[in-house]
Amino acid sequence: MYALAILLLTACRNTAIPDNIEYRIISETPHDVLGKDNIDILLSREVDRVALKEIALSIRQSRMKFEKVWIFYYLPNMERGSGAWAITHFTPGLELEIIGQPDPKDQRCAGAYKKMRLQGAI
Repeated sequence: MYALAILLLTACRNTAIPDNIEYRIISETPHDVLGKDNIDILLSREVDRVALKEIALSIRQSRMKFEKVWIFYYLPNMERGSGAWAITHFTPGLELEIIGQPDPKDQRCAGAYKKMRLQGAI
């Protein structure tokens, strides 16, 4: 009986997401008419592609009514609206990209990004 309980617990646990990774939804904007949902996630730290995919699938599972689910991932030291660390988009197939963080020491990138943001806001 004990062995069966252990087997069930390990089979149900999502092993691709390490125990030391936490994530939470910090913003969600569903658009029922458009059939899409935009979600911002705060990760406790960087994760690999396998863990990111598992997190995305876990989030997607409860949002099957939406054809498109766009998920943006941020790290604790990142400002929302300044670009996500990674994205997973279901459109409806899964697209996954780890973008990374801009180097704050590289002023050329910071200036170019700021210019892009201003152009996009106009």
